[in-house]
Amino acid sequence: MIIKPNTLHAFVLAGGKSTRMGTDKGLVLHLGKPFVVRIIEAIQSHSDSITIISNTSNYNYLGYPIIEDLIKNKGPLAGIYSGLKHSSSQHNLFVSCDMPLLNNAVINHLILHADYSSDASVLIHNNNIEPLCGIYNKKITETLKSLIEKDELSVISALQHLNVHYIDISNSNDITPASLTNINTTTELIEIEKYLMVKINITLFGVLAELAGNSNLILENINNTDELREKLVSQFPEFGKHNLLLANNNIIIHQNTLLKNGDTVSVMPPFSGG
Repeated sequence: MIIKPNTLHAFVLAGGKSTRMGTDKGLVLHLGKPFVVRIIEAIQSHSDSITIISNTSNYNYLGYPIIEDLIKNKGPLAGIYSGLKHSSSQHNLFVSCDMPLLNNAVINHLILHADYSSDASVLIHNNNIEPLCGIYNKKITETLKSLIEKDELSVISALQHLNVHYIDISNSNDITPASLTNINTTTELIEIEKYLMVKINITLFGVLAELAGNSNLILENINNTDELREKLVSQFPEFGKHNLLLANNNIIIHQNTLLKNGDTVSVMPPFSGG
C-alpha cells in the first residue's frame, strides 16, 4: 500500500514537561537548529498536514497548527490519543520532538515498510521499541482513551493491547539506529554533539571545483548529506544552479544519509553536463 502525503497526517509530540532538560526540549538548539525544526524537516516531504501537539504557545512562531492534549499531564500516550481524536486521516504519523538526529531516510523507511491494516507500525532495533516514531491508525482512539482513564500511561505497554507491526532496522543499510536517539538532558546533548562534531572531506569535480576555486574542502558540524548540500549552496550560491550528485566513500548517495567523522564525500555536477 502506498501512502500519499495528502492522506497521512503527521504530529510532532511536544507536550512534555521537559523536567530533566530544564527547558522546553523542542526549542533546544542542536547545531544551530531547534529540535522541533529538525523533526519537521524530516517529516515535511511525507505529509501535507503537520500538527504540533503542545500545551504552550512556544511553537506558534513556526506557523503550524497547534493542538493541546485533551487529557492533561498524562504523557505521550495522551498526545497520541489527542492527535488521533483530532485527525480526519485514518493513518497518522507521530514523532517525538526529542529526536533531533531523525532524518528523512528514517521516516521514508517507516512509511514504506508499515502495515496499514495494523493498529500501529513502529520501529524497533536491537530489541528496543521506538513507539514515538510510528504510524497509528485512528481506529485505536477509544482504546487509548480507556488506557489513559485507567492511568495505564506507558506507550510501550499500550502496544500490548494493539495489533502492532514492528519494523526492525537493526540491520538496515539505509538508516542507523543512532537516528532515533532521544535527548532528555543537557549532558546527553553535549555528548551527542561531541560525537557529531565531525569533519567531512569534500572533493569537488568539474565546474564545481572551478566555481569554488578549489577541488578539496573540509566542512565541520555536518550531520547528514542534506545538511551538506545546504552548506555548500550557502557557501557557494552558484552551486544552487546544479543538481549536485554526491558519493560517500565512493558509493553514490540516493537519499539523505548520516555522515561520520572522516567521511570523504565526492560532489559532482550531473553526468549529462548540467
